[in-house]
Amino acid sequence: MSVTDFKKRKQIEQARMSGQLAPETDTETGKMINPHNPDFISKRPWYLGDSGPSLKHHSKQKSDHVLSMKEADMIVQTKWAKKADAAVKFRPGACKNCGAMGHKTTECVERPRSTKRAAWKTGVATATDDTVVSLEAYGKLNFDAKRDRWHGYHPDQHKEVVERFNKLDEERRRARQQEQEETRKAKADRKGARKAAKAALANGEAAGPGGSGNGDAAAAAPSGSDSASDSDSDSDSDAGSEESEGEDREFIEKDTEKRDFQGRVARQGGLGGAQMATTVRNLRIREDRAKYLYNLDPDSAYYDPKTRAMRENPNPSANPEELAYAGDNFMRYGGGVKDFARTQVYAWEAAARGQELHPVADPSQAELLHRQFEARKDALKGDQRTRILEKYGGGGGGAAGEGGIDPRLALGQSEAYVEYDRAGRVIKGAAQAVARSKYEEDVVPGNHASVWGSYYERRAGRWGFACCHALSRAAYCTGAAGRAANDEANDAVAAAAKQLAAAPAREMLAPGGGAAAGGGKAAAPTARSEVYGESSLNPVLDEEKLKAALRKEEEFQRRAAEGAGKGDDAGDDRKRKYNSFQTSDVTVEEMEAYRMRKRHGEDPMANISSDTLLEEE
Repeated sequence: MSVTDFKKRKQIEQARMSGQLAPETDTETGKMINPHNPDFISKRPWYLGDSGPSLKHHSKQKSDHVLSMKEADMIVQTKWAKKADAAVKFRPGACKNCGAMGHKTTECVERPRSTKRAAWKTGVATATDDTVVSLEAYGKLNFDAKRDRWHGYHPDQHKEVVERFNKLDEERRRARQQEQEETRKAKADRKGARKAAKAALANGEAAGPGGSGNGDAAAAAPSGSDSASDSDSDSDSDAGSEESEGEDREFIEKDTEKRDFQGRVARQGGLGGAQMATTVRNLRIREDRAKYLYNLDPDSAYYDPKTRAMRENPNPSANPEELAYAGDNFMRYGGGVKDFARTQVYAWEAAARGQELHPVADPSQAELLHRQFEARKDALKGDQRTRILEKYGGGGGGAAGEGGIDPRLALGQSEAYVEYDRAGRVIKGAAQAVARSKYEEDVVPGNHASVWGSYYERRAGRWGFACCHALSRAAYCTGAAGRAANDEANDAVAAAAKQLAAAPAREMLAPGGGAAAGGGKAAAPTARSEVYGESSLNPVLDEEKLKAALRKEEEFQRRAAEGAGKGDDAGDDRKRKYNSFQTSDVTVEEMEAYRMRKRHGEDPMANISSDTLLEEE
């Protein structure tokens, strides 16, 4: 913007503020904009573009607005109410059948037209374009609006369905009345013809009594007249009954008008499909009571209105033999359903064990293997039962001595009379037998007088024999002398353990020196482990010997490095011959020199000098 344009713009704004010029008009709403608004209010942001004077950028943007279900419904109804006029000519991309835009030919709901009268052939469109409402342009849909099944539906639209039904009902009544009228006329014509035949027959009998043909006709006339009169009476009675039943009879479904619902059941995915099959399966006879009426308690068995199924028993407390309906699961659990379920479970368990078995792919094999498994299982159970009966008796209907179970044991009671005192001692009668275990009891091996486990040493936490206090199960009993010896040994072990637990902790070394905490010098190492640093003592080192050991260690490392550079092991003292005259004794000073000159290659700080700067994390 040039300086001249800027000055001109400022003059116009001042003139509007003073009232010399009319204020600006909002291009979106058509309302006047207050000229005294500051620039930060009236100026449009750059990212929204320039579209003339407007305050629309202050309003809530449509993209951020959340549409409720009611707002979305109102928008759709408003758009559908403004139906566009039908196009005159056929347009490319329109439906070839009706000429409307918005759907394909296969999706057209208009009356199908022949090829000669189709919109793409005649070039004339006969239907209006489909109204497609894009709610995303008005804002975001909330949870309910997205899942509204009756989106844009208005209750007034149901009037069309009612009017259509009324028209069909009226047409049905008119056709029925016309059919009844035709039937009535046909009956009247037949009745008049029969009356004329009777009159002609009567005139013929009166005119000529001698003719053989007339005599035969006269002989046959009574029977014919009787049958005719009977048929007339029957037809009249039928007509009277039909008329007496009133107009409601016309809505009764005739046998000829019944539809075969089973014939409409198609394959899965075809016309009808699985849904039609479900509908047919759950259809009930109208005379039967509905499933949800067997028990009106809301907490009773659940009834699914979509599938018309009630799986549980609506009256579980009633006698099953007196129930007229015990739930859908009652039929599912009958017949061979349980056997099939057992076979399926057996197949799963066999597959888990690594056996290749599939009851769907090979049902015969699965059934045969399941039967063999059940037979072997029953045989094993029979063998186990036989062994138990042979060992403990029973199995027959006779007395206990003949292989049968004692009736008193079978009933869990006996006629034995026993009296007890308050302490639980038996006063009168036989005492109750103590239950015995399956393990051997009262076994005293090794000349012991008591069983194993009759004595417990608390200090050692071990079991033993009470006769000799021996804590080893394989020990031989030695009587009172052995008991005294074992007690003395146990006391000694307990005292040693107590002394070990009460021993003082090892004293720590004094910080920084070779002197101990007491101020004296440490003793010289006497063992080989102390030389190699495994001992806790701090040995005294000779300064002269330590310097000599350091020089020797440096010379050794130098010769080893030179030998490694030449590619041989000549300078490595570790490769010396077995019968060399060099001594192998290692002194404390040599060990200290080795530690001081040892290279720590695995140390991460080994290659870092004092001049190296470390990065701070």
